[in-house]
Amino acid sequence: NQARIAHTFIITGIFLDWGFENGFLGFDITNRIATLYDEGKHLVSGTTLPHIGQAVVAVLHHPQATQNNRIYIADTTFTQQEALFLFEKYTKSKWTTKQVTTESLLKQGAEMNQFRDKVLLILLQCMIHPVSAE
Repeated sequence: NQARIAHTFIITGIFLDWGFENGFLGFDITNRIATLYDEGKHLVSGTTLPHIGQAVVAVLHHPQATQNNRIYIADTTFTQQEALFLFEKYTKSKWTTKQVTTESLLKQGAEMNQFRDKVLLILLQCMIHPVSAE
């Protein structure tokens, strides 16, 4: 029987405030440009950093009840289209939109990964078989 480390997973979805502030969610607030992934129709769940902090405190206050469990939290569930509607409503301006498919991003990521793998292989070969500069 293996010893287990007590744990609690807090499943938060995306970090809403951080994600919007940094453009991570596809919204460039300064330039009013929205990048919609797969037409922005898919639902995503998200939580603000203060709510995540409250969840951590609650877990720490109830260790027995949360031990070895997953705790799911979310402030909201929305689509990018819904977020864009609200951004346009509250900024009182029409935003520029870019359409991107997740399929194209996956393909691009796979291509980048192949390049990275080749670079790592070359670096590894250089470390294993160094060539003297003399």
